[in-house]
Amino acid sequence: MSAVPRTYDVPSLPLIEALRRLSEHTGITVGGSRIDPALRSRAVRGRMSVEAALRHLLIGTGLRAVKVGAGNYRLDPAATARPAPPALAAPLPEQEIIVTATKRARRLSLMDGNVERVDFATPLGIQASHGSASDLAGRLPSLSSTALGPGQNKLFLRGIADTSFTGRTQATLGEYLGEARINFNGPDPGLLLYDVRSVELLKGPQGTLYGGGTLSGVLRIEPERPDLVRWSGFVDAALTGTQHGGMGSALAGVINVPLAVDHAGLRLLGYRRDDAGYIDDAGRGMRDVNHSRTVGARAQARVKAGGWTVDLLGAHQTIKTDDGNYAVAGVPPLTRSTALAQPADNRFDLVNLQVHGGLAGIDLLSTTSALRNDLSATYDASVVAGEAAAFVNARDIKALSHETRLTHSSADGSGWIVGFAGLIQDETTRQRADAPLAAIYNLTFDSRRVDVELFAQASHRFGRFLLTGGARLTRSWVDGDTDITLLPSEQAFLHRHDIHPSPMVQLSWFGSDALTVSASYRQGFRANGVTVFRLPTGIYPTDRLVSPYRSDAVRVLVVDGSYRTKGAHPLALTAALSLVDWSGIQADYIFQTGFPVTVNLPSSNLTNLDLSGSWQLRSNLSISGGISLTTAISAVHGDGAIEEVASVPHVAWNVEAAWSHALGDGYRLGIEGRVTYRGKSRLGWGDLHDIEQGQVVDASLAARLARGRYSASLTIQNLANDRSSLFGYGNPFTFQNERQITPLRPRSATLGLRADF
Repeated sequence: MSAVPRTYDVPSLPLIEALRRLSEHTGITVGGSRIDPALRSRAVRGRMSVEAALRHLLIGTGLRAVKVGAGNYRLDPAATARPAPPALAAPLPEQEIIVTATKRARRLSLMDGNVERVDFATPLGIQASHGSASDLAGRLPSLSSTALGPGQNKLFLRGIADTSFTGRTQATLGEYLGEARINFNGPDPGLLLYDVRSVELLKGPQGTLYGGGTLSGVLRIEPERPDLVRWSGFVDAALTGTQHGGMGSALAGVINVPLAVDHAGLRLLGYRRDDAGYIDDAGRGMRDVNHSRTVGARAQARVKAGGWTVDLLGAHQTIKTDDGNYAVAGVPPLTRSTALAQPADNRFDLVNLQVHGGLAGIDLLSTTSALRNDLSATYDASVVAGEAAAFVNARDIKALSHETRLTHSSADGSGWIVGFAGLIQDETTRQRADAPLAAIYNLTFDSRRVDVELFAQASHRFGRFLLTGGARLTRSWVDGDTDITLLPSEQAFLHRHDIHPSPMVQLSWFGSDALTVSASYRQGFRANGVTVFRLPTGIYPTDRLVSPYRSDAVRVLVVDGSYRTKGAHPLALTAALSLVDWSGIQADYIFQTGFPVTVNLPSSNLTNLDLSGSWQLRSNLSISGGISLTTAISAVHGDGAIEEVASVPHVAWNVEAAWSHALGDGYRLGIEGRVTYRGKSRLGWGDLHDIEQGQVVDASLAARLARGRYSASLTIQNLANDRSSLFGYGNPFTFQNERQITPLRPRSATLGLRADF
C-alpha cells in the first residue's frame, strides 16, 4: 500500500492536524513521540508514495518516521538529522518537489535539464514577485525579453526567437496561469507575480503537450491556491526611488478564507504598482515621462468533495504607461525629443474553471478558460504626416479554450496522458491616425482562428531507462475580414486552414539516484495566417498590402542531463545542448512605412547550450548560476549568412549567492546578491540587423530582516548604474532614422515591508 503513489494536496498545518489528514487519506497509522502542538508541517502537494509524503511532511520538525509494520509508522526524534535550511538561504529543492508543467505530476529527480523552477523565498526573489514574467530574464540566462515596456514585451527561450516586433504571429513561448493560457498572438500580458508558489519553465518545443505557439517551450505560473483549513493572508508594501527619475510604490494584499473546513475556501488578491519614469522628452520640456501604473486582482474559489476538486479562478489587470520607454543616442543621456506623448495600455481579463478528480486510479482534469486582452499603443507619426500626428494601433484579443485529459503516473516515471483540446480566438486590429496625411493608413482587420486538437503521450520504465513518446494532431482554420475593398484574388487569402502533427520521443537514463541523462526529438509549429495593411498611394501600385504567411515548424534534437544530490550540502547541476532546424520562420518585419508585416524567412539552424548549477555550501549559505550560449546560421542576407538571432544575445549568464543568519530574539537576517550579463544582440533581420543592443551588466543586492510574521527589506538594483541599451526600438516611424535605445532602469533602491497573518 505504501509504495503505491497517490496525489496529495495538504497545506502547511499544525503537525497533529497534518498527520490526521494524511492518515485519513492513506489509511496508515502514525504514533510514537509526543508531538509539540506548536510544530507545523511542510506542505505536501503532488503525486508520490506514502513514505515520500510522510518524509516531506516532517521536514524541519525534528522528527522522523520509522516503519514498524504494514501501514504502521513510529515517530522518533531525528537525532542525526540536520534542521531544514532557513528559507532565506535559498535551499535546493528536495526530491519530492513535484513538477506540474509536464501535465503529469512528476518528481524533480525524474526530470532532466529541460525544466527550470523559480521560487520566491529569497530576498531578491521576494522583490521579483513585484515584477512580471519578463523581469525573470534577469534570473534565467536562457530566457530573453524585449524591452518596449510593461505589458508590451515578447519572451524568448533557448534562443528560439522570431523578431523583436509584435504583430500577428503567435508567440514562440506559451505562458500559462495554472492551467489557463494567457498569451496568444500578443506580448507577455505582464501579470505581476504576487501570491505565486512557483514559476516553471518547460523548455521546448512543447507542441505535443501544448500545441501551437510553444516553439521554445512553456512558462507556467502556479498561483497559491486556497487553503481550506485556516485563515491567512499578507500585506506587502514597497517604496522605490530611481536615480534620474521619480518615486515608485507597490502595495499588495491577500486574504484566504476557509468557507467550510476541508471542503471550500476563497483566496483574494489585490495589488497596485507605480513604476517611476526616468526618460526625459526635450521636445516637450518634460521629465520622467515613461511612468507606468499596474492595477490588478485575482480571486480563487476551491470546492472539494468526494475526491473531486473544483477550482474557479478570475484575474484582472490593467497597465497604463504614460509614454514610450526609449531614448535616443547622441543627445543627453536618458533623453529624446518628440512632438507628443506615446502612451500604451494593456487590459487583461481571465476566467478559468477547472475540475480535477480520480476515476479508478486515473486522474481526470478538465479546464475551460475565457480570456480578453485589449492592447493599445500610440506613436508619434509626425514624420509621416508633416505635422504633429498621433497614430494609434489597438488590438482586441478574445479567446475561449478547453482541454480535457486523462493521466496515470507511477513513482518510477512511467505513465500516460491522453486528451483533446479546442480553441476559438477572435482578434480585431484597428489603426487610426489623427492627421489627414497619416490617415491613409487607417484600417480595421478582424480574424478568427479555430483549433481542434487530439494528443497522447506515454512513458515506459525498463531498468534504468525511461522511454517516452507522444504526438499531437492539430487542425486549424483561420478567417479574416477587413474594411478595405479587396480583389477576389486577395479575398481568397483571408480563408486558410492547415493540419499540424507534433510528435516527440525521448529516452532517459538514470545512472543513479542523482544522475539523469536524456536525448529527445521534439517538434513544434505556429499556424498560418494573413496580415492586411494600408500603403501610401503614388509610391506603391496599390493602396493595400495583403500578406499571407504559411505555418512554420521547428525540429529540435536535445541532449541534456542533471546531477542532483541531497543531504547536508545538496548540489544540483543541469546541462542541455539543443540543435534546432527552423523552417519557414514566421517573422513580424517592419515595413518601410513603419508597420509590422508578417513574412516567412528562410530556414535557420540554431545551436543553444544551457548550463546551470546551485550548491548549498552550508545550512545558511547557497550559490547558484547559469550560462546560455546561442548561435544561429541563417541565410537571410543576399551577401551571406548571419550568426545571430534577433533579440537573443550570443551569451548570457548570471551568478548569485544567498546567506542568512539568526541574530537572536527571533530575528533573522538574509542577504542576497546577483550579477547578470546579457551580451550583444541585434534588433532583427535584414536592414534591422545592423542595430545593436545588449552588453548590459546588472548587479543587484538585497537584505531582508524578519521576525515572526513581519519583515523589512532593502533592495538596490543596477548597482553600477549601467545605461547600456537592452533594446534598440521604441517608435516604428522613426527608429530607422535615429539611434533609439532602451536603457536599463537607472540605479534604484526599494524599501519593502511585509506582514503575514
